[in-house]
Amino acid sequence: PTLLAVGDGDSYGGLEGFTHRLNSQKDRSDLHHALNLIPSQVEKIHLWGFTGGRPDHFLCNIGEILLALKKTQKASLHGEQQLMLFFHSGRHIIKHTGTFSTLTLETQIITLESSLYQ
Repeated sequence: PTLLAVGDGDSYGGLEGFTHRLNSQKDRSDLHHALNLIPSQVEKIHLWGFTGGRPDHFLCNIGEILLALKKTQKASLHGEQQLMLFFHSGRHIIKHTGTFSTLTLETQIITLESSLYQ
């Protein structure tokens, strides 16, 4: 996997180690710019560190992820205490044990199937 460090350094405390440095005077989020660097053939993206902090930034990040799903099939947002999976329309297989929630922001038909693996 390719690792990108994209940002303007305002919440990180500097630009050391960034692969793509952004100007702090911009109209779009750092995440927006980072997601636009991802080639269209990428099928899944993993994002870490976007769930804490300000609630308005968290909602903005979810919006950017939903826009990115127009280019990629799957995205996962890894938070401190939970994992959020985002999917483009289509068939997806998830292996999970335990409780989970399903949410859709558009009208969808969702079918869940379960298999017990011994």
